[in-house]
Amino acid sequence: MLDLERKLKELEGKTIKVGVPASTAPYEDGISTAVVAAVHEYGSLTRNVPARPFLRPGVANAIPKINKLLQIKLPDFVEGKINADGVFTLVGEIARSEIVRMWDNNNWTPLKSKSAQTAVEKGDRQILLDTGHLKGSITYQVI
Repeated sequence: MLDLERKLKELEGKTIKVGVPASTAPYEDGISTAVVAAVHEYGSLTRNVPARPFLRPGVANAIPKINKLLQIKLPDFVEGKINADGVFTLVGEIARSEIVRMWDNNNWTPLKSKSAQTAVEKGDRQILLDTGHLKGSITYQVI
């Protein structure tokens, strides 16, 4: 029983943060990558950008896969074959990969205004999709 208590204490206070951290390097023009992610996740009336969520649906898609992983890995964790950080890392990888999948398989609503659409034609879409900067910034941290 004491060994199980010790194993469970490894899990106490640990959490996973997944998404685009504020500390991510900005775009070349100085705009924050985390702000761009938030604008697409929630939309922006002032910028005429409709919500194009990829973070929340990605995490939602990850939950069944994470539950399955935990069912498989829990005995290994209890037996000491994998530590808490190892379990959390696997969970983070699943969540990150599902968010990236949502990003890659987007079916985004077109921009609402003509001026916003013109901005996209002049490079915003290239910045968002072709350079891969935002997609490459999707990560997780075990804390």
